[in-house]
Amino acid sequence: VDVSLLCNDEMSAPPIEAVSRDLDLPLSFAQQRLWFLDRLEPNSPFYNIPENYRINGPLKTDILEKCINAIVERHETLRTTFHTIEGAPKLQIHSASNIKIKVSDLSTLSKQERQQKSEKILNRNALTAIPLDQLPLFRFELIKLSPDEHIVSLVLHHIISDNWSTQVLMREIAINYDSFVRGENSPLKPLHI
Repeated sequence: VDVSLLCNDEMSAPPIEAVSRDLDLPLSFAQQRLWFLDRLEPNSPFYNIPENYRINGPLKTDILEKCINAIVERHETLRTTFHTIEGAPKLQIHSASNIKIKVSDLSTLSKQERQQKSEKILNRNALTAIPLDQLPLFRFELIKLSPDEHIVSLVLHHIISDNWSTQVLMREIAINYDSFVRGENSPLKPLHI
């Protein structure tokens, strides 16, 4: 196959341009579908994307919270809600607000109790519906098992994320955490779109 035939200028897509946030922004087709499914079966956790991460070693909760807020400020989708106006879906991008991490400290419990309680928390987070019209459309909880052992529970609604994007999100949180612990600014460049 001649690759040059597949990569000519006639087939290249135009660059993606940023648009004013003052406009009435349309939902993507995937967002429209998920909005419709949410109307069809309200209060369903079916489109939750739960991710759990075990962190070994000391963890500074205040730095982790700072990382979450930096990522929420960086990604508009984490500040977006979806509303029904005159029967049609509309999205609203909000300004950044201060997200507080929910911390469940299980460190004083026995090993068996920690296991049972952490599983209960993870299941509750995964199976609790996320309303599309209320910020945030994600749930972030830190479960402290011991001073050097934690579980991060992250649940995002599929209307604002997917599995690949969730991995990007966690990688960016880790990058910021390393920088913030050293007293440096975020090395992540602002997004153009």
